[in-house]
Amino acid sequence: MARPLKIIGIALGAIILLIAAALIAILLLFDPNAYKPQISQAVQDATGRELDIKGDIELSLFPWIGMELGQTSLSNAPGFGDAPFARLDAAEVKLRLLPLLLRQEVETRAVVLRGLRLNLQVNENGTSNWADLAQPEPTATSGQIPPATPQQAAASTGGGIGLAALAIGGIEISDAHISYDDRAADTHYTVEQLNLVTGPVSLDTPVDVALDSRFSSSQPPLKGQLELSTRIGFDLKQERYRLDDLVLETTLDGETLPGGRAQARVSADIRADLQQQTAAVNNLTIQTYGVTARGQIDAERILASPAFKGELALAPFNARQLLTKLDQPVPDTADPEALTKLAANLRFSGTPTAINIPVLQLFLDDTTLSGRTDIRLPQDKPLPAVRYTLHIDTIDADRYLPPASENDVKVAPPSAGAAAAATLPMELLRDLDIKGQLDLDQLKISGLHISQIKTRLTAQQGLIELLPEAQLYQGGYKGSMQLDARQDTPRFKLDDTLSGVQAGPLLQDLMDDALLSGRADLSSRLTTTGHTPEQMTRALNGRVEVSFNNGQIKGFNLAQLVREAKAKLNQQPLPARDETKGTDFTELSATLNIKDGVIHNDDLSAKSPYVRISGAGTVNLVTEQLDYLVKTALVESATGAGGAELEQLKGLTVPVKITGSFAQPKIDLQYDEILKARAKQELERKKQELKQKADAEKQQLQQTLEAEKEALQQELKEKQKQELQQKEDELKNKLKSLFN
Repeated sequence: MARPLKIIGIALGAIILLIAAALIAILLLFDPNAYKPQISQAVQDATGRELDIKGDIELSLFPWIGMELGQTSLSNAPGFGDAPFARLDAAEVKLRLLPLLLRQEVETRAVVLRGLRLNLQVNENGTSNWADLAQPEPTATSGQIPPATPQQAAASTGGGIGLAALAIGGIEISDAHISYDDRAADTHYTVEQLNLVTGPVSLDTPVDVALDSRFSSSQPPLKGQLELSTRIGFDLKQERYRLDDLVLETTLDGETLPGGRAQARVSADIRADLQQQTAAVNNLTIQTYGVTARGQIDAERILASPAFKGELALAPFNARQLLTKLDQPVPDTADPEALTKLAANLRFSGTPTAINIPVLQLFLDDTTLSGRTDIRLPQDKPLPAVRYTLHIDTIDADRYLPPASENDVKVAPPSAGAAAAATLPMELLRDLDIKGQLDLDQLKISGLHISQIKTRLTAQQGLIELLPEAQLYQGGYKGSMQLDARQDTPRFKLDDTLSGVQAGPLLQDLMDDALLSGRADLSSRLTTTGHTPEQMTRALNGRVEVSFNNGQIKGFNLAQLVREAKAKLNQQPLPARDETKGTDFTELSATLNIKDGVIHNDDLSAKSPYVRISGAGTVNLVTEQLDYLVKTALVESATGAGGAELEQLKGLTVPVKITGSFAQPKIDLQYDEILKARAKQELERKKQELKQKADAEKQQLQQTLEAEKEALQQELKEKQKQELQQKEDELKNKLKSLFN
């Protein structure tokens, strides 16, 4: 047994000596640089390009068989200038000889490329300078792919040198430069100082990869640097791939970036199984501008019909600090602590045509928004279809408004519909496909406290409808707002009802002045058209019914006006005004008929135990002018201070004319009308006095006549009685004389 082994060993030794001798002979006798013209000519024949090998070609045969190539360049395509298409300072590739000969294993040292320069261009006609190099491979006459050769078949089935036997000591690319100049699109991109270093490359062990480079672009104008590191693992037979500890860091500089600079860091672990068509991104972390997001994503059917699901959490951050980093103005809010805490959580799933977010949480300071939303991405429509159900617990919107100043005048906010009509494009409105609901537990806005808010929004094919409901100030609100954008000119419709609301607290919170108090009930039916607020005001039509009960009109001091009227009538100095008092009423109602932006009212009615108020006139919303007359009639005298004065004017109607603009209304007591009414009242009084006197005289005369009549009747009765007595006496005397 020992002898055969010895013989085999001697034979192998001899073979190795022969191979070594042959390699030495090749190194001594063969000069690869002598073949540079033939190599260049072969490239010229195959590509039409000139290959210029300026550096020396060095060969090594044992224990590594390989080649070192010096400076080499490949000329550009015709019409793309004199700069080389590609240039290389140096390259080195070496394979270990004995594993290749004995075991058919490819074991290389590091593959090295130094100073690569790649010049990619596209001319004005859209032709690239690499198109002539990307020629299709030759095919059989039938146009089918030619059958594999026996050697190819053997390699694919494990014969020959298989991929499983590949082992590379690493890949080193240093100082590479790649430029891309697209003159058709007027864009230019460069990657420079590109360095790529890997660990040993083997198909059965993970590979460490590190890359860094600088880059720039013309559209958008940016420049920056990139660093990437990861460990790549793969199983080609099972088609499984993984990136462990992937870290990508980049810094971007450009005038279009917020603050002129952006920095970002992304880390994750990535898995892919092509046989199962699954992929996963785990431990995902994204950091930029001081904001951190963490999550994970799982995907399936990635090669057929991809579907994904995952989670994402946005860690709490300060929005004010973020805006500062983005070089954006920080809002001046009434609460300086507003916008200091933002965070979000969400779970999602989807496909290329749909995104579902069943869990959505957004935290803004002390406010929490939660809910869900579904988004469909139809191929034939420009905008997605959105369905949502959202809930907000409580929000103080006034915290986020600018702080009030002493010169500010608190007024009601303008109509949201009017403001939107001036900015929203009609085509966008027609493309909206939205349906959802948003509920709020508590809302404070413009000083108003509103609770139990429910909104339902539908927007489809240009018809947008909002249905809000709310509780406020011991009452309720229910409305219907509609915007019809299906025609060239948008149409608006408003139907709403306000019932049982305490007007005093509402106006106090809204305008810091309770101009009117009492229980308020309001209903409106309004329509308008137009693209701008002015057009909509001119086209406003409809009806508004208003009623108040058990309230007061602040600033309208009826008793004061009566006292002024009395002083004027008596030509006395006007009494001092008391602006703190108003006019109480038990009922106040009015119907506003609106036509072409002008409010017409002729049934204003207010009642109290002592007065009756009526009014009629117009309010022009287009010109913002007032023309209104209020009439006040005293029906009973009041007790206490001023009661005697009011008693003197009992039954008198006091007219008050309101004119001027909304900004500067004028309230004018109509003294002429009062004088006319007073004269009429005096005439009526004189007529009543004369009538009363005539009636008294008539009654007195009647009484006199009755007395005289009664006296005559009494006198006649006495006379008749006397005559009868006399006749009776005469008869008695005659009878007496007869019997005597």
